[in-house]
Amino acid sequence: MSPKTLMVLALVGALVQAALAIECAPGICSGVRCASVDAASCNGEVREHASFCGCCPLCISIIQAGGLCFDGILGLPPTSECATGTACINSTCTPLTEISEQ
Repeated sequence: MSPKTLMVLALVGALVQAALAIECAPGICSGVRCASVDAASCNGEVREHASFCGCCPLCISIIQAGGLCFDGILGLPPTSECATGTACINSTCTPLTEISEQ
């Protein structure tokens, strides 16, 4: 492997470790101002305490079968998820019945 490739791999590894190591300090939510989220303005589901450190509610978009999905970025809460009865397989929300048939 070239030195440049090793440097890139080391940097990616360090970033992943940093994302996994983030911890929320006690009382952190007392200084957080949450954006207003309500069911009327959310095209999905409102989840209480779903933001980073669980301080704020988030609107979670629900992706139907066949829709594009991804696992998200390490350390950040998801903003979308596959509908009940589906799972994110190869970046597509796939019905669980199709997964068990394979």
